[in-house]
Amino acid sequence: MSSPKTIIGRVELVDLPQFSLVELEAKIDTGADSSALHCTDIQIHDDNTVSFCVLDSNHPNYVGQRLRMPIFTCKRVKSSNGIAKKRAYIQTNALINGQIYPITLSLTDRSNMSKPILLGRRFLEGKFLVDVSLKHNFKKTKKQK
Repeated sequence: MSSPKTIIGRVELVDLPQFSLVELEAKIDTGADSSALHCTDIQIHDDNTVSFCVLDSNHPNYVGQRLRMPIFTCKRVKSSNGIAKKRAYIQTNALINGQIYPITLSLTDRSNMSKPILLGRRFLEGKFLVDVSLKHNFKKTKKQK
């Protein structure tokens, strides 16, 4: 028997501990295959690393820190506007409702999107059930601890 899945809303708060970022709003998107993180100044290097700034200066959590991480993989991804681009993917951890989950994130400019993180099917599968009537389902639970 499979373990019970956590009910997640259409928008949830996510922490990225490796980047010292807390309570970033994430869009839960079962139509997207992979997950994505809003970054700027993304540069792929010959040593199989990628450097980037998480978020941008318009976001309240932006700290201007430039990071460099190993590339997990690179793929051509077709975005919602239909344009295909090569994207670098990294691996890190996401903290959701007090639980740490390993996550693979594509790095992309999401400045025209409403949320800095998108959580796609590959991440959600086997862990969560999505209830689109909910938003910030874990906020009260997190504050009570």
